[in-house]
Amino acid sequence: MKTYPRSRVVLAALALLAACERSPSGGGGVPTEELIFLRASPNAPQVAAVHAELVAVQGQNSEVRLRYQPLPGQSSGEDLLRFRVSGNTRMRRPDGTALRDGESIRITLDFPDPSRFDFRFEPSGMRFENEPAELRVSYAFANPDFNADGRVDARDDDFDFGFWRQEAPGQDWTRIGDLRVKDLEEVRGEITGFTGYALAGGTRQAR
Repeated sequence: MKTYPRSRVVLAALALLAACERSPSGGGGVPTEELIFLRASPNAPQVAAVHAELVAVQGQNSEVRLRYQPLPGQSSGEDLLRFRVSGNTRMRRPDGTALRDGESIRITLDFPDPSRFDFRFEPSGMRFENEPAELRVSYAFANPDFNADGRVDARDDDFDFGFWRQEAPGQDWTRIGDLRVKDLEEVRGEITGFTGYALAGGTRQAR
């Protein structure tokens, strides 16, 4: 199993502090209709699978990915999503009980609408303590009209998007800390619990 460099953890922690300052004022949630979700480009490859499962073992590093279908000349498709749990992470079940070393839990990941960067994790209520889990989502195949105003221009470069969390379908969304790595065209975030996460910016009222 791979280990995760301490420098990555420190970088992510610093990024979270900076990103929290960009969260909506007051800490309140944002309704779905006010968010601008990143959408797939019309030329994006198909997603190879919209469901994945991971058996995470307490005390071990584990990872699950969603990939695109391979492009011509590729042996495997490019990553859409990577979710990692470190061996240092203390996992708790939805009922609050902690997993003992060597115990496992099944994590499921669904991508119900491949046209929109919106992902669902189960089991709902699961927690990650001591060292958060890590979520990385590539937006390399996102529609470059990030702010959905009908044109691709400098406003898209300045559009502030990242990870938003929804506790349950139908509820409001809240921004979490994240790090946008433009050179790699991906967003990284530290995950302390489930269920729904999306790449979005907001809000439509402020566009």
